Amino acid sequence: LACLLRKFQSRGWQVITRGHQNLIIVDGPMPEQLPKVKFNYTTTILLDRRRYSDEEVATIVGSCVQHVICEHARVVGRVFDSVGRGAILRSVWLPKATSVGENALMDCVFLTHISLPVVEAIGEEAFSGCSSLKSVSLVARDLGDAAFSHCADLGTVSLPFARAASRELFWYCTRLTSVSMPVATEVLDRAFYRCHSLTSVSLPEVRRVGEHAFGNCANLTSVSLPEVRRVGKRAFQLCKKLKTV
Repeated sequence: LACLLRKFQSRGWQVITRGHQNLIIVDGPMPEQLPKVKFNYTTTILLDRRRYSDEEVATIVGSCVQHVICEHARVVGRVFDSVGRGAILRSVWLPKATSVGENALMDCVFLTHISLPVVEAIGEEAFSGCSSLKSVSLVARDLGDAAFSHCADLGTVSLPFARAASRELFWYCTRLTSVSMPVATEVLDRAFYRCHSLTSVSLPEVRRVGEHAFGNCANLTSVSLPEVRRVGKRAFQLCKKLKTV
């Protein structure tokens, strides 16, 4: 880390070191109010403007950073390509990001908090394998396939503007208990497959349910789909406790 810090300082970027914590500020001032993030024994990188190379930033994020605060980024993509699989990233605060790319934060197993208040689109497998993520509340309209698959600790989801539950969206989210998608019109193939903790679902605008959409939801007892017109093959296969649809 020390070598990386010196490299960034040599390019005129601000680096603030506070004992066991490092706050790296890239080409920008300290914001007046940082989000509530614990800085003890951690490293945080604040990216202000796009005047750095994605590869350099990804190196730092992938190796040692626990929190990313990026005030001006609008697209989350290549900068995070090397983050997952063993990274210690714990939180992401991106107040102006409107798009999260494919695989952007895949397998960030320590990630517990994401703040994306204006995001409109989530790419395929963007958060797949984020096994410590417990809740998701996003205004995104478009969700890529398997965007939250294998998020083992994910318990509650609020997606008030999502148009559809994409393919394998919550595949193997075994602790998912609550889902709110009030305007979604489709539940595609295997969207909720093996969501073992899901007991009830209400999707008031859904018109089509894909194959295996709720397959193997072992504790599912009730499903409300008042507008449904088409249900795919084995949509509720192995839902042995299901009583009402």
